[in-house]
Amino acid sequence: MRGRNGEDQPDRRQRRLWRGPGLCREGVAEREGAALRLTFGDCRIVAQYDGDRIVFPATVADACQALCTGRATLAAVTVDRQSMARSEALTLRSSKGTRLCSS
Repeated sequence: MRGRNGEDQPDRRQRRLWRGPGLCREGVAEREGAALRLTFGDCRIVAQYDGDRIVFPATVADACQALCTGRATLAAVTVDRQSMARSEALTLRSSKGTRLCSS
């Protein structure tokens, strides 16, 4: 999209999305039985994993909450499996275009 001076301007809808609630961080996940230990820099979370769902604890440390923007939070988040296909997981990309899952 071009601005009044002919320079490139981001689409206003995209700009609003970037300002809204969200989280986009790289980290490490380690599984120990039903526990899933997640580390994002100073943020450490122990979530529960039953093979189909990840359940985050009801409260998280301030270091974890600081990773979120707007009203987003990692507290009490539940993430359900979307597919059993490994090939689909390998196609997931971050907002920077890098793979979320390694081979």
